[in-house]
Amino acid sequence: ASYMLLRTIHVQASYDVHERVSIYGAFDWANESWFLSDRTNDEERLFSYDKRLLLGIRSRHGNHLAIDLSTGYAFDRFYFTGNDYDDRDHNRIGVDDGVFVALQGGFTW
Repeated sequence: ASYMLLRTIHVQASYDVHERVSIYGAFDWANESWFLSDRTNDEERLFSYDKRLLLGIRSRHGNHLAIDLSTGYAFDRFYFTGNDYDDRDHNRIGVDDGVFVALQGGFTW
């Protein structure tokens, strides 16, 4: 589990079903922000917030390759422009809740 002030949370529980295969469940509450190039206020940014519940399976192939297949439900998603989270109702765009599927791969060494 990890927590970063104020609105970033990641909690995951996993179980190894085989030496190289594990299943997991997770909850993520994440946010991102970007400075827009044409902004008139130097402090104004575009913010993104979302929450996700996930179930997945992760497999390791050899010593360097990992593949992760997950599905879940994304909810409470929105975008807005402003200086900080207190501006979340300014130019807000809400995104409907929904189911997703993700496939990821990665190399480590």
